[in-house]
Amino acid sequence: GIEPAKTIGEASFLGAVAEIVGLNFFLSVVGLQLVPANMQTNAKTAELDTSIEEETVGDKLSNDRIASYVSDEDPDFVPGGVSAESAEEESEGEEAIVEVVEEVDAVKDVVEEVKEVVEDVVEEVKEVIEDYVEEVVEEMEDLVEKVADTIEDVVEKVADKIEDVVEEIADEVEDLVEGNIDVEEAGEADEELD
Repeated sequence: GIEPAKTIGEASFLGAVAEIVGLNFFLSVVGLQLVPANMQTNAKTAELDTSIEEETVGDKLSNDRIASYVSDEDPDFVPGGVSAESAEEESEGEEAIVEVVEEVDAVKDVVEEVKEVVEDVVEEVKEVIEDYVEEVVEEMEDLVEKVADTIEDVVEKVADKIEDVVEEIADEVEDLVEGNIDVEEAGEADEELD
C-alpha cells in the first residue's frame, strides 16, 4: 500500500521546495507550521491544544501541567531567545526565496523567447514548404501538358500512318481484283477460241 507522507516534502513538489527553502522555519516565527494533510496528530500535542474553558489561568499554569509540557512535541512552540545566528539564517532564507523567485521569472522570460523563436521558425518553414509545393505543382502541370502534346502528336502520326497503309492496301487489293478479272476474261476468251 501507499504510506502517508511524513513531511511536506514527501507530499508534493511545492512542499519539497518549501522544505528546501526552510519555509517552516519562517512560519514558526509567527507560530505556524506546514504539515501534510494526512499526517496523524500526536496524542500529547492534541492534549496540549485542547483547552477546557472551565479551567482558570492558574490551573493552566500549574506546576504539574508545566512539568508535563514537552516543548519538542508542541507544534506552536517558538524558542524565546532568538540569536543573531538565527536572524542571519532567516535573512539568508529570505534572500534564497528572492533568488528562487528571480530565477523562476528569468526562466519564464527564456521560455517566452524560445516560444517566439519557435513560432517564427515554424512560420518560415511553412512559407518555404508552400513555395516549394507551388513550384512542384507548376512543374507537374507543365510536364502533363508536354506529355499530352506528345501523345497527341504520336496519335496523329499513327493515325496518318494507318490511313496511308490502309490506302496502300486498298489500292493493292483493287489492283489484284482488277488483275483477276483481266486474267479470267483472258481465260474465257482463250476457251472460246478453242
